[in-house]
Amino acid sequence: MNSCPGGCGESLPVGRQYCGPAMSECQIKIRIYGGKMTDTFEEAFWRDFWRTVAPPNSNGCRFWKGKRPKYNRDGKQTYPAREYKGEKYSVHVMAWRWDHGKDPLKPVPDGHVIMHICDEPSCCEPSHLLQGTQSTNLHDAHRKGRAVILRGEKSPVAKLNDAIVRKVRREYADSQIPFAVTAKRYDVTEAAIRGAVRGKTWGHITDPPATPYRR
Repeated sequence: MNSCPGGCGESLPVGRQYCGPAMSECQIKIRIYGGKMTDTFEEAFWRDFWRTVAPPNSNGCRFWKGKRPKYNRDGKQTYPAREYKGEKYSVHVMAWRWDHGKDPLKPVPDGHVIMHICDEPSCCEPSHLLQGTQSTNLHDAHRKGRAVILRGEKSPVAKLNDAIVRKVRREYADSQIPFAVTAKRYDVTEAAIRGAVRGKTWGHITDPPATPYRR
């Protein structure tokens, strides 16, 4: 009985080209990553990863050549991603992991993100990547004029919209309808309605005005 060409040492079942189920690590290593029998899975992954990264341009950026990133509703380019063992990770984070020990699953420290000092979402050049806190990242974005704050119904997590908030504020001003009752009607939390009525959220809506809390 022949051995698996993936180098795992397993014997091949009759009629099979690789060990294990369809798209096993051995099969991915050889067929998808183009690896060698003597490669580890990680070695084959990294070799294929860097084959998908362009040489440095005049600014030293090395752009991802794989699947093009998408754009969000504001026309901003999102980060391209690469799959590893069934999960997708931003390619710039993978490049940072390669530069910090070559562990494809190396965790980014809690409370930190991987920032681009070149402001190019598709850049994988390790020297252009910097570990920092989210507040540092936001401060850098504001300083460079790149920050986009999505308020109100433009926010992807908003469950209310401008028209509903105006209606809720008018109803509360006229009838003092309990927040819990209104929240149930719109399938949101009581805190969401309270924030909209009091002006802690949806502050860009000034007509009708919010009803401040009075002691």
